[in-house]
Amino acid sequence: MQQKKIIFLASDCESSRWVYHALQDTFTFEAIILEQPVSKKH
Repeated sequence: MQQKKIIFLASDCESSRWVYHALQDTFTFEAIILEQPVSKKH
């Protein structure tokens, strides 16, 4: 079976860490990209 490449795009927050730790034993991440949140002020 072909190995899938996973790129994890997230912000630095608790829920992103939960998802990462839940998946790390099942998948290999090709890259992890942490983005800064966009300001909600106008």
